[in-house]
Amino acid sequence: MCKLKNLIKSIIASELIRKNELGRLVCRKIVGNTMMFINHDLTEHQQRILVSFVSPLHTNFNRDALYHPLYAQVNQILKCLIELNFSIDICDYNDLFAYKELAGEEYDYVIGFGKVYKEVLLSKKAKKSILFVTENLPEVVEKKYKERISYFKERHPNLPIVNVPRNDCFDMEQFILSDMAIVMSSDYNIQSMRKYIQEIYPINVNCLYNSAYTFDTSHIKGSKRNFLWFGSQGTLHKGLDILIDAFKQLPEYTLNIYGVPENEKRYIKPLLSKNTILHERVNVLSQDFIDKVVKQNVFVLSASCSEGMMSGIATCMIHGLIPIVTKETGYNSCSCIFEFDGYKVEDILKKIKQMDNLKIADLEKISKECQEYAKDNFLLSSFKKSMKQILPEYINQSRSVYNKSNKL
Repeated sequence: MCKLKNLIKSIIASELIRKNELGRLVCRKIVGNTMMFINHDLTEHQQRILVSFVSPLHTNFNRDALYHPLYAQVNQILKCLIELNFSIDICDYNDLFAYKELAGEEYDYVIGFGKVYKEVLLSKKAKKSILFVTENLPEVVEKKYKERISYFKERHPNLPIVNVPRNDCFDMEQFILSDMAIVMSSDYNIQSMRKYIQEIYPINVNCLYNSAYTFDTSHIKGSKRNFLWFGSQGTLHKGLDILIDAFKQLPEYTLNIYGVPENEKRYIKPLLSKNTILHERVNVLSQDFIDKVVKQNVFVLSASCSEGMMSGIATCMIHGLIPIVTKETGYNSCSCIFEFDGYKVEDILKKIKQMDNLKIADLEKISKECQEYAKDNFLLSSFKKSMKQILPEYINQSRSVYNKSNKL
């Protein structure tokens, strides 16, 4: 088995597999992504921590295109934990094979989410737990998602639904069992979590930023009726179907759609009209993103029923796009983030028509404000700064309590 794993690891490292995403995923499933004893010092005692997140084991940060901010987040979390002098183990959040490998280990802390995180808590293998929340409270997610399914069936009784429930990473047990939570969401979404976790530290999502981009508003005059949906899996959850139905009633406007997974396109395509255009996936760090996404749209939309913070919104904001979102999308209110009054088709129509009344000069000003707000709040450096405040504060506090109880 060991020889087989080593062989597969050598295959993963090959250039051929690096260019084949499916091949990489299959190989990773076989060999796992577990890393142990990062920053371990054999000459002194260290506290141990397990990170149940996404493992960076097979990620080349110089070469690989990062389509999701989670990979940047885990890098900075590890950096912060190294500075706090932890001996660190890390694995993918739902890799129960990794949990079996780590079954004999005991930890001072576990941080993250998912099945591995929960199993560590249930087996009492960690003294303290830090839930890293990138989604809304599971019971809220379930309720809101059922509403959206019902609303879809009401509008399209004869069309199939690709059911993609948001229960892969979080369940209620994780909230009930955790000592503390770092929550990537708005104050509005966080309120429902306080029933289960008293100690909550909010944090902002980090965006993906294309360094080749230069702020420019020259396209706004010709594109002010062009709107963008920039998402990923869970399109029904994110309200894309509602946006498409609304734009059918707005033939003079355009909705450009990026990020729909292949398995969800089959229920999205029957909804499309001439002015709702489904595009192929685009790399944020490419010139295509600047030319075809940023310079062709003015607004970015989300009608999500429940999010942590939809990262695509932050990514678009730092490139000057103006967001219009539902309250549940996970962003705190500010002057450059607009909100739909509700999630139904009529709510979308009302807000789109209101935005059409804004003058070009106003849109240019708001676009600049969006970029500045995103620079202040959504860069990876901001995420790093927040983590360097949150983790030492909580860990030093819990270490102090632990030392006092030992003295007694």
